[in-house]
Amino acid sequence: MNTINKLNKATIITSYIEGNENEILKLLSNAKNTYIICADGGYEFALKANIVPNLIVGDFDSLNTNLPTSVDIIKVPTEKDDTDLQLALKICLKKNITNVDIIGGIGGRVDHTIGNIQNLVHYTLQGININMFDTRQIITIQLPSTKKYHKKSNYQFSLFAHSEFAEGVTITGGHYSLNNDTINNSFPIGISNQFEEDYIEVSFESGILVIVMSSL
Repeated sequence: MNTINKLNKATIITSYIEGNENEILKLLSNAKNTYIICADGGYEFALKANIVPNLIVGDFDSLNTNLPTSVDIIKVPTEKDDTDLQLALKICLKKNITNVDIIGGIGGRVDHTIGNIQNLVHYTLQGININMFDTRQIITIQLPSTKKYHKKSNYQFSLFAHSEFAEGVTITGGHYSLNNDTINNSFPIGISNQFEEDYIEVSFESGILVIVMSSL
């Protein structure tokens, strides 16, 4: 079991992770040096990877195994306002953890995926740097700034406006570029870009962008 580490980083293991078992176990192996929170059925993935989490949280409606007695557990009612992932992110915020990896949470039920992306936006605005990923894709949120996204073999790059508008958007290093443009949340102008350089650089002046890297 890991305490909150010098990197001030946590890993949240969700109940749904796309990919085959070997791919998932490989992803989970990178979590072992972080503070680990299992969101409900995420504990089953932790068991398969021989990971002892620091905390398990949820209503446990999707858990098909017995809970351990040696791990901190927060059990909440099934009827609640917060999803299990929200509860885990609230705990990270309370503990002043500033970097969070979420393993899973993409695919499966579309309503859950959309809700999880909204969670990314909400807690990014609260000051947490968050990456949500599985074996096929990576999602993060960019606020107004300049950032580089490094090329990953056989991955495409997409960006979407989460706010009504994102203004001053400039993209370099991709097959499709933008130069000080405005994009909106009702037209996917930024989908399926290709890396032409070792990284794509995105800068913009106002709004919120959802950044997605997806395997081909």
